[in-house]
This record gives sequence, C-alpha cells and structure tokens, in this order.
Amino acid sequence: MGASYYISFTDDYSCETKVQFLKHKSEALTAFKQYEANLTRQHPGAKLRKLQSDRGGEYLSAEFNQYLKDQGIQQQLTVHHSPQQNGVVERLNRTLVEHARAMLLARDMLKFLWAEAINYATWLKNRLLSQAIPRYTPYELINKLKPNLAQAHEFGAKVYVHLQDMGKLEAKAEEAVFVGVDDQSKGYRIYWAGRPGK
Repeated sequence: MGASYYISFTDDYSCETKVQFLKHKSEALTAFKQYEANLTRQHPGAKLRKLQSDRGGEYLSAEFNQYLKDQGIQQQLTVHHSPQQNGVVERLNRTLVEHARAMLLARDMLKFLWAEAINYATWLKNRLLSQAIPRYTPYELINKLKPNLAQAHEFGAKVYVHLQDMGKLEAKAEEAVFVGVDDQSKGYRIYWAGRPGK
C-alpha cells in the first residue's frame, strides 16, 4: 500500500469503522471527504452532523476547518491531553494495532504488511459482535443483513494461486499468503512474494 499512516472513522450509530491509508498526514481532509462521499452515496439521506477528533494538526488546518463549516458539520475536539474524551476511537486504534501486531507475529510476517493487517482486522471487527452493540454486528446494522464469514481465513495462511496458460509440465499453482478480503471484488488480498504489484 506504500502508506505511513492510517486514519479511521467510526460511525456512532452502527460502530462501523472505515480505515484509509495515508502517505502524509496532510491527506486527512481528502480521506474525510472520501468517507463522507461514500457514506452519503451508499446510504441516501444519511448526513454527517458531527466530527469528533483529537487535536492532531491534520484536523486543525484552516482548510479542514473551513470545509466542515461549509458543510454544516460540527467539529468537536477533545481537551488537550485528555484521550479519554475520545475513548471509542482511542480504544479502537489500540485494538487494531494490537490485532495487527499479533497477526504479523503469529505467522512471522514482514512488518511492511502492517497496513494489510490493519485492514483485515477492521474487516473482521465490522463483522463480529462487540460489547458496544451486543445483539448486532456493525455490518448488520448498516447493510440490514447478517455478514457472511465464509471469506474469513487466518491472516498469513498459505494459499495457492491458480496459474493459467502454463505448459503441460509446469506447475499449475503458485504459493502465496492470505492477507485479507478485497472489498472491491469477490476475491482475496494476497501477498505473492516475488511478484511485483501482487
């Protein structure tokens, strides 16, 4: 993914979390606009009323502040050195990082796959029950149907990729590693060592 940071957005109603990966913290406003566009396009009638965040510089730029004002979105900031005021997000980010670390260590995976681990931890979080909403999953509240976990596999599990147009005596599959589920297709995300762009 080539990112150095990630930003997460959690919906207060459903507890659904979306993450986006950033090369620079200055990309936070673009990520927020994309999150807002996706939310309002996929859920007609939905409107963002409030954005609660810490006092990170990426949220305090004049451009970010002006955009929120123009859209009528109230900005609610935590008090300095009071992360407990943003408890849901602070806990979430800690949990995602802990899960990503555990997934990488369990399979002795390379650290540069951290973003894939965060992404998959988020995918699972949205499809599992939690104390915040014990009777439903975030996915269920948003999509009005139960999540299908058939695509869930252990992060780092060995998989085999079918190769097409190979010679009669050549291998028909090549080993790779499962790193997540692709939201844009009915496929998986894999790490295929030695294959550029895979």
